[in-house]
Amino acid sequence: MAHALRGEPRDLLHLWEVASDQLLPTDGSRGADRFAAALRGAWLAAGSPNLAIVSDVDVAVGRAALCGQVVPPWPVVTELLGGLGADPALFEPLWVVARAAQLESGEGAAPS
Repeated sequence: MAHALRGEPRDLLHLWEVASDQLLPTDGSRGADRFAAALRGAWLAAGSPNLAIVSDVDVAVGRAALCGQVVPPWPVVTELLGGLGADPALFEPLWVVARAAQLESGEGAAPS
């Protein structure tokens, strides 16, 4: 299914975990990758819409988040996920781990 949507299987892993109520643990070293994949899964599930149309999030920030280059502040994430029709609460545990790892590594955050 992931390939039919032009994605990768890992992009749909979080959606499967939530649907099956079998969340896998996420450690900090892979947190940003898992979070970005989960965002891509939400984007794929929404039909791969143009980011400029679905939310007020800056398109460059949205793309950077989908690519795993940045873990945006929570308000930005909720705006993006809301525009994709996803429940932000289901993504918050992944965001917490990813954001903590990003801040700990000293990487810059996206503007809010």
